[in-house]
Amino acid sequence: MTRDDEHRAIMKIYDTVTAPGKWRHALDSLSGIAESKALLMVVRGKAAGQRDISLMSSVYLEFSRTLRGMQYGLTVGRHQKADWDYLAGRPVLAPTPDTAMAPAAVLDRRGDYAYLRKKLGIGRRVGARLNPDRLWFDALSLGYDAGLDAAPEAGLGRAAGLLPHVAKAAELGRVFMQLRARENAALAALDRVRAGLAAAAATGEILTRNAAFARLVGAGDGLSLGRDGRLRCADPDAQAALKAACAAAAAVAAGEERGAPEICLPIPRRGGGAPLLLDVAPLRDGAAELERGLSGVLLTLVDPDAPPTADAARFARAYALTKAEAEVLALVLQGMSVREIAETRDVAAATAKNQVSALLRKSGCARREDLIRLVLRTMPPVD
Repeated sequence: MTRDDEHRAIMKIYDTVTAPGKWRHALDSLSGIAESKALLMVVRGKAAGQRDISLMSSVYLEFSRTLRGMQYGLTVGRHQKADWDYLAGRPVLAPTPDTAMAPAAVLDRRGDYAYLRKKLGIGRRVGARLNPDRLWFDALSLGYDAGLDAAPEAGLGRAAGLLPHVAKAAELGRVFMQLRARENAALAALDRVRAGLAAAAATGEILTRNAAFARLVGAGDGLSLGRDGRLRCADPDAQAALKAACAAAAAVAAGEERGAPEICLPIPRRGGGAPLLLDVAPLRDGAAELERGLSGVLLTLVDPDAPPTADAARFARAYALTKAEAEVLALVLQGMSVREIAETRDVAAATAKNQVSALLRKSGCARREDLIRLVLRTMPPVD
């Protein structure tokens, strides 16, 4: 694998955000870097109220379209559910060989293993869970040659640096998938998202934005839009961080750097209070809705004191919250402080504080702001 191969793969991965039909090419690139024969990615969304999606590299996709592939899906393909269930309990982004689940001799007798070994020469698999969310489950499974001498997890290890970008592209793609279900053009439908969203160039110049983003920036409380169309922070340190984040994320989208899949910036307000939350993520205009070949950034802006409404009940079920914790979650998502929660629920401030702490612990979040980001990430606020 060369650095150029890795950067080209990252570009293809982020192309999928606005053009999901390009997942095949992205998975082909990832499969090549991992030196596997084929790659399958599953997106399970039942807890989030969405159907499962299977995305395949070319080898699997072409096989699935043959009579033998259809027979595989109807007869023995269901056995792989056990693999996904096992990966769901594994650490995120940890390459996991199939033999960690059961001895090779046992797996090789399984109907799906025998079928793929005979038809495609695939004998070993290695997988990885992509995110820690309980509402969504994204994972990869790579198929390796039946006669492979080296440990297959070493192959996925070579591509490990790309997995966070695959996870981020899948997350961002959920928003655009929901928009496409309602509109012909995803970027033109951003007003259906209740969180602030904007597509920007590497310079921070805003190319398109939704109504929520315009409202938050228009308030002039820490963020504003300059005459040159660029996003500006009132705080000099935040401005420097924003400039660096936009340049870094755009470089990732352009395939120039591996970088991070997202950068979260707290934006201080002029009037004090909780800072605005600004997420900066790589964005490629894979569907050519803005400019062909655009590599820029997707900005997500949230006011933690007035976050977008979300389905608190569904989140509560996924994270096994008690009735009281679920009620507290709903109030947190309304932007209430601990004192306001205590007054609303007619409980002591110490009780409300303990319930908020329990809510954060169960969701794996350190702060209220992290909880809000988790809810919005797992359940995109799309009307």
